[in-house]
Amino acid sequence: MAWLFRLLRAQKTGIWCAGVSVVLMGFGSVWMDIVPQHYVGLHADDLRFFIDPLHPAHFWLYGLAATLALWAFSAAVCTWDAVLSRIRLRRWHPTAWGTPLVHISFVGALIMHLWGGLSSSETMHSVGPEGADVHGERYAFVDLNYESWPSGMPKLVEATLRRERDGRTEDLTLGYNDPIVLHGGATVLLLAGIERRWRGVFARAGERVELGPGESAMVGGQPLQVDDVVYGRGLRMPVAQVRGSDGRQVLLGMGMPARAGLSLVDASPTQVVAIKERHNPGFPLTLALSALVALGALLIGWSRVRMRRA
Repeated sequence: MAWLFRLLRAQKTGIWCAGVSVVLMGFGSVWMDIVPQHYVGLHADDLRFFIDPLHPAHFWLYGLAATLALWAFSAAVCTWDAVLSRIRLRRWHPTAWGTPLVHISFVGALIMHLWGGLSSSETMHSVGPEGADVHGERYAFVDLNYESWPSGMPKLVEATLRRERDGRTEDLTLGYNDPIVLHGGATVLLLAGIERRWRGVFARAGERVELGPGESAMVGGQPLQVDDVVYGRGLRMPVAQVRGSDGRQVLLGMGMPARAGLSLVDASPTQVVAIKERHNPGFPLTLALSALVALGALLIGWSRVRMRRA
């Protein structure tokens, strides 16, 4: 076991692991462009995509994971050895602890990346004037600021959202280069686009209710679930796809006879903001560990300046 301990402590181990990691990451980026069919549905920070299920096309990432694990284990051994040696020599000056701080921060950052990759999520939301729940809070679309170049290409697209939290409301701006960052960066809301959605007014037994896609309500004493409301090329009238208490889908055309007592009496378009929610619980700690790496680097530089002056 002595040879293994010497291998883990050796500086060359870290150098080789760094070089192999760079090569594998570079190869992986090229490989994904060569065989894109094996990476459909992959989103940022998602490691579960590569292991559920395992696939031979991801061999480069499995090699990268093994290399990083060896690198992290080597850094942890070096950190333990460095801490023990400084305690024995009673070296308590801050400059003596720069290297161990860099090593332990590196190990922690790899663990946080692993945690985030196995627990991250990406969810799409459609937020209109009526509001929608996004990450446990209520957001409503208020206004759109749109500017274009003379050619007609978009120059600026910003959506104003009203957020309700703890009984208070505040207006936030969401743009293509201006995301909404929550919980120290663990959750990020990105503008995915501005869409036009149709909403319908449904009537049954003298009762009316306005609903959009994905919404439900009681109408005339019976449940109603709206799957979609569409109106466009090829359609002479707005059409709603709805479900009743039996779960079967029914098509309702505006102005057409009622079905099971339910009719579509009106429909109107509304602007909807498409929001992409990315959640990575390990990001805030990764950011904090990056700051510790910078601090460790400063301590290392300080120690070398002291040695030159001595």
